[in-house]
Amino acid sequence: MRGALERRLGLPVIYHNDGSAAALYARDVYFGADALRCSSVAAIVGTGLGGGVVESGRVVSGAAGMAGFQ
Repeated sequence: MRGALERRLGLPVIYHNDGSAAALYARDVYFGADALRCSSVAAIVGTGLGGGVVESGRVVSGAAGMAGFQ
């Protein structure tokens, strides 16, 4: 699916889990134009508990892909 979407859009495509995607979105909304220079940690509460760590515009996935826990 990723490759097909990249070909159709002509752009690189990345994907994250819902917690990391929400952390990226919240960081952009909160910091606005300064978002790429800022870091954040987000806790997402829903049917479970998730979250994400963003360092200078990039999601920290950690050794096992679990929001920066290594």
